[in-house]
This record gives sequence, C-alpha cells and structure tokens, in this order.
Amino acid sequence: MFGTVPWSRVQARLAMLGSALVLFCALLEGCRAPIEAPIVAPIRDEPAWFRREFDSIHMAVPWHLVLWLQADDADAAERAGRAHAEAAFREVSRLEHVTSDWDEGSELARLSHATRTAPGHLRVSRELATILATSLDLAAASKGAFDPTIGPVTRLWRRARLEKRLPSDAELAAARARVDWRAVHVDPKTAIVSWTSSGLEFDLGGIAKGFALDAVVATLERRGVARCLVEAGGDIACGASPPDRDGWTIGLDSEPLRSFTATRGGVATSGARYQFVEIGDDRYSHIIDPREGIGLRSSTQSNAPSLTILAPSATLADGLATACSILEPKEGARLLERYGARRAP
Repeated sequence: MFGTVPWSRVQARLAMLGSALVLFCALLEGCRAPIEAPIVAPIRDEPAWFRREFDSIHMAVPWHLVLWLQADDADAAERAGRAHAEAAFREVSRLEHVTSDWDEGSELARLSHATRTAPGHLRVSRELATILATSLDLAAASKGAFDPTIGPVTRLWRRARLEKRLPSDAELAAARARVDWRAVHVDPKTAIVSWTSSGLEFDLGGIAKGFALDAVVATLERRGVARCLVEAGGDIACGASPPDRDGWTIGLDSEPLRSFTATRGGVATSGARYQFVEIGDDRYSHIIDPREGIGLRSSTQSNAPSLTILAPSATLADGLATACSILEPKEGARLLERYGARRAP
C-alpha cells in the first residue's frame, strides 16, 4: 500500500486532461528480385490505451500520478499501473530521505550538522550533489533571492508561525548571519560539498519537490511509461503527452479560473494563498526573502498574488517560482529568460 503520512500546507486543484500521439507509418520498398506471392501475416490490433491514476502522501503533501498504459485489457492495465506507481512512490520516499530538512536522519540534515563547527568538506550522494549544484546556480543567478542555506531563518519563522509572533530584531540578525550561499561549493564530478564558514544550515524546501517530480518521471520512463503526469502539492512534471493530444491541460485554482496546455517539463505555482501566518494586520507568507529574513507580507484583507512558472524541468520550475515570488517583476523576467522558462499564460 502507499504511504499515509499526514499532509499539510499546499492544496492546489489542478485539472489534468490528456495530450498528443503522432502516428508513424513505415513504407516497405520493393526490390528487383523476381516477384513472389506475398506472405500475408494476420493483422493484430495494437493493445488499447488505458488511463490509470494513483495517489499517495509524501513530503507532507498529496502526490497524484496519471499514467497512460497500453495493455490487452483493463485488469492488465490496473496491475501494471499499480506496479509502476509503487516504484514511483518508492523513489519519492528515497529522495525525501535525501533532501528533507524536517527529517533529522536525512542526508541533508547530516550535511547541515557537519557545517556547524568549522569549515570543511563532505562527499555526498550524487542526488544531493546535483540538487545542491542547481540550487547554488539559482542562488547566483537570482542574486540570493533563492538560497539553499536559508535553514536558520526558516527554523526561526516556523517557530514564529507556531507562536504567532514576529521574530525579534536580534533573532533575525543572528539567523541571517548564518545564511550565505557563497560559502558553499559543490564539485559535480566528485560529489564533494565544501564550505568556508561554520554554522550553515541547508533548506531545500523551495526546490526539493520539483527535483523529486523529475525523478519520478525518469523512473516511469525507465519502466516504459513515457506518457505520464505527476503532481505534488500544486507542482507538476509532465512526461510525453497522452494519446491523440497536444499536451496536458492544466487548470489553475485562480481568480478567475484559467487553464493552459503544458508539454514536457515542469509547472510550479508559488504564493501565500494557502501557507501563511497572520500577525496583527499583516499576513506573512511561508516564502522568505533570504536577503531580509522576512516572510513575504500582504494585508490580511487581500489574497497575496501567486505566480505559475513553466520551465524545462520541474526542478527549475520549483526553484524559479520561489525566486520570482521575491524578485521584482523585471528581475524575475530576466531570470526566467536565462533558464528558458516563462510565466503561465
């Protein structure tokens, strides 16, 4: 059975429909040998396409798989789909244990613990090295609007949300002093992470879900399931389009309601509509500006705007949605252009 970890935080309603199949025909060319009566093989219909959907809870959010499978009958499609889904959700669980900052036993937590006392280096898994390298690239490109070392500030605001109070200036200053993506380097060839200052603490919450979404699509493709869509807490990774469609139709829980068609790549929505804390007359988002140490603020009388990003991968879409929520519109537009991404229409 699939995992049943209690879910929280984001609920995004996404309508997912199907997309495109191109049929190819091969023409056999005749030869100059003496013509003989052709051997006629019995015509056999191709297996039918079946749509199967599966759900689970991971990373504290609901995960939803949409799989298009070819099978001889519905029962065979169900059996195959369930096996594929179990493999996909196992991959999510594995990566959660790599990237989570909530799990004290995760690989990321062990890395944070190693940085506490002095500068140093540590060899990590290929997956952690990859996501950290991408995060540091985003940090440089966004001039710190995205920062994987934001952990000290994140923990401070988690406590503030529980206590319904703003962190003090002294608390913010102490936490911000430990946030510095420039102090971290990743060698992608050796998977060695090095750091030049102590007291760092990593938080990949702004990108880990997208990374896991991409990994699930890759897992399904290795198992022969190219036509798939994976959604987790409002973020999406699209595989090949469904049969006879041009893409996946994605519906946004926005005002007014709207939809668009997405093809291979990632879709991520970021905003404070569902995750925030109200303190006084202000609403503070779970999205924190690493440069200021403050959650994005809006009035309690209005809904904070959200933005949806389409990118070549769900990893990039997730990280870019976080950064662009913080950056000014022109800066965000330049960042999206750099990575071949765009805002949803």
